[in-house]
Amino acid sequence: MARKNQEVSRRLTTIMLLRTITLLLFMALSPLSNGARSSLQQIQVETFEKMRSMERYQMKIAEKHFLSGNFKVALAEYEKFLTLYEKSPGAPYAQLMWSYSMMKLKKPKSALRGGFQSVIDYWPMSHEATIAAYCMGDS
Repeated sequence: MARKNQEVSRRLTTIMLLRTITLLLFMALSPLSNGARSSLQQIQVETFEKMRSMERYQMKIAEKHFLSGNFKVALAEYEKFLTLYEKSPGAPYAQLMWSYSMMKLKKPKSALRGGFQSVIDYWPMSHEATIAAYCMGDS
């Protein structure tokens, strides 16, 4: 009877260990997919609330392409947003995401000089400027 209890206990421990390992692997690998964004790549709620509906729509289109992995299209959509709504509260975020798109397209010099640095130069007091400075240092 004692042997049976030990064997059952060992099986349960093995099952729990396998489930824990599977969960940890899932959590560790999930941010690596194209559909995941880090907290640095998400627009602030306050900024999104200040944007007009047409600006939000344009931003959603760009984000849809970014999340699906179409970085060239996302790049064009973020440029379009910046051209149409340069005075928008979402403009620093669009410039930041433009930079992330350039990084995904393996163009780090353009991302650093034309993207992250532009966020710092044009919107130095924005939340996105802090993120851009971090990303420049991280690169």
